[in-house]
Amino acid sequence: EQTFFSPAATETLTEMTPANKELITNTYLNAVRYSADDFLKQLLATLNLDQQIIFYTSDHGQSLFATEHTELTHCHYADDPSTLPLGEFKVPLLVFTKDAKQMFPKLEDRVYSQEALFPTTLKLLGYDAKVYATYGATLWQGSKTEQVQSFVLDSGLKINIPKSALQPERAP
Repeated sequence: EQTFFSPAATETLTEMTPANKELITNTYLNAVRYSADDFLKQLLATLNLDQQIIFYTSDHGQSLFATEHTELTHCHYADDPSTLPLGEFKVPLLVFTKDAKQMFPKLEDRVYSQEALFPTTLKLLGYDAKVYATYGATLWQGSKTEQVQSFVLDSGLKINIPKSALQPERAP
């Protein structure tokens, strides 16, 4: 009854095969819409955003059908970082507060990442710049780098992702 994108899987187990790509993708989008959108609607209806800031993000992105290895939809590992599906490194980073776009303007030549949440929170809590600056750029600053460094699982592998690969995709 919560289906928005269709056709969607109706069985408990639908195989991750190319033949089921549309069913799996639509089912995933419906699950995100239900769990994230409905949760956020309920949460935001109860808050006073004049006095609160909510940061919303995810621990990883998805890579449905991005490789021939359909048994994994995230947490890929590869000795050659160029073969990793970059969609797994794209996650939402949303800010909810009064006048959020004015408070956190997106600078066109910058990259924003989850790493900015900690120094941003320290600044919001009133810490001195000498403290929060040691943790990196805030959401007010963003990063001017052409590549973003990211870690792959707990392998210790660090990869550099070109800024152009991190541009948000438009929803269908």
